[in-house]
Amino acid sequence: TRNALAQGADVVIDRCNFDKRQRETWLRIARQFHADVYCLELKTNLALCRARIMNRHDHPTQVQGTFGTTVLDRQKAQYQP
Repeated sequence: TRNALAQGADVVIDRCNFDKRQRETWLRIARQFHADVYCLELKTNLALCRARIMNRHDHPTQVQGTFGTTVLDRQKAQYQP
């Protein structure tokens, strides 16, 4: 991220960033490079998220199946707008 910003590239951070502390990490880096920041909040129905997680196979982060729905529930509980 830092290397791309230093080269003047546009950067997209695709993460859950469910709390302010996690988002602050990226905001701090953006400020170091005087980069514009735009945040998108995707409000997908929780039942749809759960169904997608249950149908995943070979996900790179292993957030799939019942383990994945446990992660979803934890992130929902910890979410801070």
